[in-house]
Amino acid sequence: MGDIENGGINRLGQLFNEYHREYLASTKPSEQMVDVTITLRVRMYGSNAHKQLHWDRDWRSKYPDWGPVQWCSVSSTPPEIWGDLRETKDGEIVINRIALGHELSHALKLLDARVMDPDQDVKL
Repeated sequence: MGDIENGGINRLGQLFNEYHREYLASTKPSEQMVDVTITLRVRMYGSNAHKQLHWDRDWRSKYPDWGPVQWCSVSSTPPEIWGDLRETKDGEIVINRIALGHELSHALKLLDARVMDPDQDVKL
């Protein structure tokens, strides 16, 4: 994960903090709230080959135009999030929290149209 430095966090922590600062600078406070109960299927794979096999079987077989999957949210019932996982040297599962949050935003948009499409973040 990198050496711990700079206030006790590694580069991933620094990038997360930088992302959060940019998010705060690009948006404004709001009095709105989102309160939804969601059933969600999350499918994370350490093996890309295993993930592509399941993707091809479960989705690409029905939608041949869909390409290989990296990270995505499927508007199914229940919504599905597909992604990658990695692990630490001690075997703990590590998930890319920014990618997971992005895909979760897609699922939330299905339930609440006020939620901005996360693919439009570049327009903030």
